[in-house]
Amino acid sequence: MRNLVFFVLLFSSGCKSIDPSIKANTITVLPKSQTIRFEDVFSKAKPLNLSGEELPLAVYRVIPYEEGYLILDGKRQQVGLVSSKGVFKPVIHSVGEGPGEYLEIWDMKVNLNNKELIILDRKTDKMLVFSTSLEFIEEVPFKKEFASTLLSFEFINGDEVLFHTSGSSGYKFLKYGLTSKKFEFEVPIEKEFEGLGFGNDRSMSVLNEQISVVYPLGN
Repeated sequence: MRNLVFFVLLFSSGCKSIDPSIKANTITVLPKSQTIRFEDVFSKAKPLNLSGEELPLAVYRVIPYEEGYLILDGKRQQVGLVSSKGVFKPVIHSVGEGPGEYLEIWDMKVNLNNKELIILDRKTDKMLVFSTSLEFIEEVPFKKEFASTLLSFEFINGDEVLFHTSGSSGYKFLKYGLTSKKFEFEVPIEKEFEGLGFGNDRSMSVLNEQISVVYPLGN
C-alpha cells in the first residue's frame, strides 16, 4: 500500500506566432507587484491523502466527479477515480488504436447533465464517450485536419460539445451534437488569428451562457 500527499499546479501553453509580415507596435506593460501570503491564498485548501496500489507518479488534471475526483496521470494515458476519502483506483486505461482505445488523452470533461465522460484523443483523431459507470459507449471520429487543430472543449445546451480550434477551416469553433450526430463550424475567424491557440488549458471558459477564449499576443 502506498500513500501520497500532493498539491497540483498545472500550466500548459502551445502558441504559434502570427504572420511576420504583419506590422505591430511594441507595448510595454509595467504591472505593480503585490505581496500575498501563501496561507491567505490557500486558506480553504487541505491536502488529500491518496492510498492505493497503483498511484500515478504525476498528475496532469483533476476534475470533480460524483463525490470524488477523476485524475488524469502525467503521461495522459490513464484515468483514475479518487473517492472522497482519497482511495485511488485506475478506471480507464485502454491504450491502443482499436475501438474504445486511445493513444493520448488531450482533454477530458464530464457532461453535468448525464454524468457521461468524454475523452479527446488528437493522435487517433477521435473522442470517446464513457457512461456514468465509466464503461465505453462509443467513439466519434474526426477528420485528421480538424483533429490536429482542436484545443479544448466544453459542453453547451445539454447535448452539444463545443470545441475551441486554432482555426479549423477558418472558424473559431467546431460544434458536435451528441443527439444529432452532426458537426458544424461556428464563428468565422480573422486571418491573422488562424493557427493561434493557448494550449488546451484555460483556453476556453463557458459561464453564464457566455464563452470566453484566449489568443496569445505575437510579434
